[in-house]
Amino acid sequence: MFYLRIFLVTLWAFFSCTLWLLRSLFSWRDPNLFSPSVNFLAWGGLKILGYKTSLKGKDYLDTRPAVLVVNHQSALDTLL
Repeated sequence: MFYLRIFLVTLWAFFSCTLWLLRSLFSWRDPNLFSPSVNFLAWGGLKILGYKTSLKGKDYLDTRPAVLVVNHQSALDTLL
């Protein structure tokens, strides 16, 4: 099961990177080009691996500037 999930995450990465490259051909001057692509890659990768994330204090993010603090648990935290 472990190797299947790693294989699926690799396929997902190739798929999402291909979509990003296609999108960048038509909107390469867009300053927000990178962020949605990374979110799409991370969303799929985390779903395939079965990871769950949580956000505490989400209601405060809309009202003022915030600092994001990440508690790294493993090497797979780079997907976040």
